[in-house]
Amino acid sequence: MKYLSIDLETYSPLNLSRTGVYSYSAHPEFEILLFGYAVDDGPVQVVDLAMGEELPDEIVAALVDPGVVKWAFNASFERVCLSSWLHRYHPGLLPQGSFLDPAQWRCSMIWAAYLGMPMSLDQVAKVLNLPVKKDTAGKKLIRQFCTPAAPFPFPGPVSSVLLPGSASSPHMCTKSLLQALCSGVLPATLTKVQLRQMVVSDLEAMSFSLHSLLHSP
Repeated sequence: MKYLSIDLETYSPLNLSRTGVYSYSAHPEFEILLFGYAVDDGPVQVVDLAMGEELPDEIVAALVDPGVVKWAFNASFERVCLSSWLHRYHPGLLPQGSFLDPAQWRCSMIWAAYLGMPMSLDQVAKVLNLPVKKDTAGKKLIRQFCTPAAPFPFPGPVSSVLLPGSASSPHMCTKSLLQALCSGVLPATLTKVQLRQMVVSDLEAMSFSLHSLLHSP
């Protein structure tokens, strides 16, 4: 393994644009929902952490391996979020208060900007005329699954599915929403399968753009 391409879908009750990624990911209810990755030029894999799937040991080890270059579009977000995740679930790999070494990361967004391209994965894919584009349903899915929202106005138990440990909170837990969708409680107009596909398309678009950037004259 020479490099690892990463894309995350996350949840936090904090507003990312207002607090910044450090406070956002440090919140005790912060979660990584989906972990998308590709090893070297291999196929995209998606691990559904919200539903109890686990990252392969070699991927966890690669996060702290200085011999493996980590790539992401807006890499500072993935780096800081994964630092918080490792603090919680793998403290032996990354002690509390420390962060993943930025020297081991490369940001394809910055590379695109250096070449005078937009700082948007969707726009970079269009400029490079890539065969894979960012999923156009992405923004709607992000609002649906990954941002705080008022409880859904449905009768029964769904209307009371709130964040764990926050009985009075108006925010619905994304994990609970995904579980409700899987059990058929909510109308699955936007499903977890679509969210997973968004991660796959994002990583594939990033992979194509990275390849184009690396081989541009």
